[in-house]
Amino acid sequence: MQWHYPILLLNFFLYNELKKYIENLEKNNKKRQEKEHEEAEIIIIGKATPKQQEERTSQVVAQRNQKRMEAIEEEQEKEDKTQDDQLFVINGAKVKFGPHIGTFKVLSDTPTIQSKTVGTEIEKSPANFSFMDGFQLLSLTQWQDIGTGKYQDNLALIKKSTIMGTGKMPPANAPIESGKIEFIDSGQINEPENIDTTGMPLPSFDEQQMKYPPIVHFRPLPEWDGEFGFDWLRDEPTNVKVKREKDGKKVVENDIEPPYCETIEAFFSKSKFSEEVAVGNSNKNEAYNELKKEYVKLTLSTGKEYYVPWLTLLPKKKAVLQLVYQGDTDMDILLEYEDNYIGITPYKKKNAIKSLKDAAGKKIKTIEITAIGTFNSIQEIKVYTSLMGEKVLIGELLVLPNDKIRTISKVKLIGIKTGKEEVRFPQEQKDALERILSQAFLRVDYKELSCTLKEENIFPNNYMTSSKIVIAGEEFLKNLKEKYVQSEGDDGSILIFFVDRKATNAGTSKESVGGFTLFEIREYPMSTHDKAPSYEHSRTSVVFAENSEYTLAHEFLHCLGLGHIHRDFGGNGYLYKKQRFIFIRGANVTNIMGYSSIKKGILWSWQWRLLSPYLNEVITNKLEEKNGN
Repeated sequence: MQWHYPILLLNFFLYNELKKYIENLEKNNKKRQEKEHEEAEIIIIGKATPKQQEERTSQVVAQRNQKRMEAIEEEQEKEDKTQDDQLFVINGAKVKFGPHIGTFKVLSDTPTIQSKTVGTEIEKSPANFSFMDGFQLLSLTQWQDIGTGKYQDNLALIKKSTIMGTGKMPPANAPIESGKIEFIDSGQINEPENIDTTGMPLPSFDEQQMKYPPIVHFRPLPEWDGEFGFDWLRDEPTNVKVKREKDGKKVVENDIEPPYCETIEAFFSKSKFSEEVAVGNSNKNEAYNELKKEYVKLTLSTGKEYYVPWLTLLPKKKAVLQLVYQGDTDMDILLEYEDNYIGITPYKKKNAIKSLKDAAGKKIKTIEITAIGTFNSIQEIKVYTSLMGEKVLIGELLVLPNDKIRTISKVKLIGIKTGKEEVRFPQEQKDALERILSQAFLRVDYKELSCTLKEENIFPNNYMTSSKIVIAGEEFLKNLKEKYVQSEGDDGSILIFFVDRKATNAGTSKESVGGFTLFEIREYPMSTHDKAPSYEHSRTSVVFAENSEYTLAHEFLHCLGLGHIHRDFGGNGYLYKKQRFIFIRGANVTNIMGYSSIKKGILWSWQWRLLSPYLNEVITNKLEEKNGN
C-alpha cells in the first residue's frame, strides 16, 4: 500500500499564508483609518460644529471600515472554500444529485482518516451511494476533478470531485433523471493530524455484491480441450483437467492455469524496431495492459471493468459453457440473443429474452450454444437484470461470424518407412489437428502418404546414437527432406514427416523430442541478443515416436507461420512478429504453442487473428468500435 499527504500539507501552508495575510490587512487598515480621519476633517472643517465634525468623521471611517472588512471576509470565504474543496472524501460523506440528498460509502479497503476509509477513483458504482428519499442510481461515468494524492495506487477523491450519472425514484413509471453528483460534505470533522494506515474492516465479498446487480461470466468447462474456439482475459486462476500418463496409464488430473498477469513477459511492438522484429524488453504490466486491448471492454453498472470473451463455432457445431455468477443471484437474470442464428439449450421456444433460472427457480449453471447455420456478423449474447424497471447489462459473449472458412491445401503427411511396416500418423493427432485449426476457422486439405527410404540414407551415424535413437538436429531434417525430394519430387507442399523412432535433442540437454520444425534464424546486428526466428519459411517438420496428441498440430502451426508463445532465445532479444505476446518459458498455460505440463489443444484469439485475415479484420473492427484501439 502507498499513500501521500499533499493536500494536508497544502492546508497547512494555506493556513499560515492566510494568517500572515490578515495581519498585513490589519496593519494597512490602521494606516487607512488615520488617513481617512484626516481626510474627513478636511472635508467638513468650516461647515459644521465640532460635534457634527466628529460624528461625520466617525460615519466616514465606519463606512470605509465596513467595506474593508467585507473584502477581508470575502477573501477569507474564498480561501476557506479552496481549502474545503481539497479535503479528502471519506466514508459517510454527504452528496446531492439534484434534489436528492444521500450518503457516500467507501467499499474498498483503504487507509483511514478519522477512523473512516478514504474514497478513491475506483468507487464509482451505484452501491457507493444511498439516498434518503429512495432514489436509486442506474449508471455512472468517471470521476472528475479528483485529487493528486494516491491510496493503493488509486487517486483520492476530494470534496470538489464530481461524477455524472442516471437514476430514478422507485415507482415503475418514474422518469429517468440525469445529472451530476456533488459532495456537500467531505465527511471530515476537522483537518486530520495523521492518517491511520490500518484499513477499516469491510463487509465480506458476498455482502458487498448483494447490494448491487450481479455479474455473469461465460467460461469453458475444466475438461475443455479446444473442441471450439473460446478465449477470455484470464484475470484469475482457472481450474483445468489435464490428460497425463502415469505408470503407462492415461489419467485425468486437476491443475491450475494462473492469470495472465503472472505468466506474461513481453509483447511485440513494431514501433520499437521494425515491421518484422521488436525488442522484447517490456515489463509484465506493459505487456498485460497491451493484452487487455485484445478484448472488448465494458464498464458495468457496478463500476467493474468487464472484458468480453470471444467464441468461434463452425456451422452446426456446439459449445458447452459454464456460467459463473457473482453477486445477488436472487435477482431476475435474463439472456438475450438472436435466435435465428444461435440456439441455446435448455431453451426450446423462440423468444427474444430468456430467464437464467429453471422451472424450480434455481440458476442455470451451464448452457449449450449451437451455431444454427452460417452468419456474417458478430452475434451478441447479452445478460441483463432489471433494476428499478430498467435493463442493466451484467455480462456478454461475442460469437464471431463463421461464413468464411480458410482452406489450407498442398499439405503432405508423410510416413517414413525403412522396412516393410507401414508408418502412419496416429489418428488422434490428425483429429486434434482438425479440431485445433477449426478454432480459427481453418481447414486442412492434406494427403497422407507413405514413403520408403533406405535407413542408411536418412540415419547416417551422425544422426543416430548407438542405441538407435535419432539425434533430432536441424541437419537431420534438412537431410531427410533432401532425400525425400530426390525420391518423390517437390511441388511446394508443406511437408510433415512421421519417423517412428525415438529422438533426442541435438544439443547438450539430450532431452527427448516429440517433433521439431525447420525455421530461419535471422541475424540483426548491434544488439545483445541479435537473433529472431522466422517461421515464414517453416514448411518442413518432423514428428517422432514419443509424442503427444498435439505434436502434429503444434508443428503444423509453425509451418503456417505461428510462433511459440515464449522466447526462442534468452534475454531481451528480438521478437518475431508472429510471436506478438511472450509468456514465461514453461509457464503453466494451456496454449498449444507453449511448453507446459498443462498444455492442451487451445489457441488464443490473437493467434486466430494471425492465422485468419478475415477474423483479424472482424475482431479489429469490433475493437475499434468499442475500445477505440
